[in-house]
Amino acid sequence: MSTPLVEIRQALMVSQAEFLALLARFQPETLHQQIDNEPWTPAVILLHMCEAREHYTADVGRL
Repeated sequence: MSTPLVEIRQALMVSQAEFLALLARFQPETLHQQIDNEPWTPAVILLHMCEAREHYTADVGRL
């Protein structure tokens, strides 16, 4: 079953490994400030789309 996060990741052609590696670099409490300083790569755009901790942590296991 595909989730919105999976569909977005696939549409942006971001690999699971790239996305998970990017997620691992960020602390959920300061995610907003950290990603604002990143170049706008597809993976960072994806993080902006699923910024709230409850959204991306719930879906990471289903990627």
